[in-house]
Amino acid sequence: MKEIVLLLENSFKRELNPLEIKLVDKWIYLDRYQVEYIKVLIPHGEFTLSYLDGLLKRNINKKIIPSETPVVKSEALATFYKMLGI
Repeated sequence: MKEIVLLLENSFKRELNPLEIKLVDKWIYLDRYQVEYIKVLIPHGEFTLSYLDGLLKRNINKKIIPSETPVVKSEALATFYKMLGI
């Protein structure tokens, strides 16, 4: 996370405020975005963290970023799907 914060601070030419640091923390630990992918998306020039957040969300929805969280189906869900014929 520290690497991303430093890259963003260098790009913005200022320190990130606590809310911005919390957003970066969320990207890495809650959303599980890959650090390498975030680094690629940090453009050179003017942008905002909400712009970067939007890029991450759009790309994760398009499945460009492979999810590191395994998909686990519960037995109850599997039974439900079987009942529906899915």
